[in-house]
Amino acid sequence: MNPRPKHLALALLAATTVAVAQNKTTNNPQQLPINLKADSGEYDANAGIATYTGNVVVTQGEMNLKGDKIVIRLQEGKIHSIESWGKPTTFHYVPAKEPPIDGSGQYMKYTVPTSTVEIDKNAHVKQDKNETRADHITYDLKREHVTGRGVNMTFQP
Repeated sequence: MNPRPKHLALALLAATTVAVAQNKTTNNPQQLPINLKADSGEYDANAGIATYTGNVVVTQGEMNLKGDKIVIRLQEGKIHSIESWGKPTTFHYVPAKEPPIDGSGQYMKYTVPTSTVEIDKNAHVKQDKNETRADHITYDLKREHVTGRGVNMTFQP
């Protein structure tokens, strides 16, 4: 793998995976280093696709994303989407002054232009004692709006 495109993809990944954290922490998460580990990875510059497979773990500060496969799609040199597959694929995030957020599903996708996160197939998000389970969960980061299909929610006092 050519290191320059890999570093570009990772730098752009940093800009997108911390979108939720930017307004909730005192330090800018984009300034934190990103670590990506995988059994294998490849970058196709012509297609604008970086693919990482096997025990993929992406960490940045208090955020981590784990999956069996993660695909980063670029358009015009910028990240358009990040997709993760796993049994399950998981994320863990610790916002400042709030309980940790954990999520899982068999598929997750973050789409940069719309700032939306989608979790499919056994979607589950938990923060403190509050949980949401659904067939599909969509979270609009800009509007802080959550929608779901086949939803089962538990709210604790």
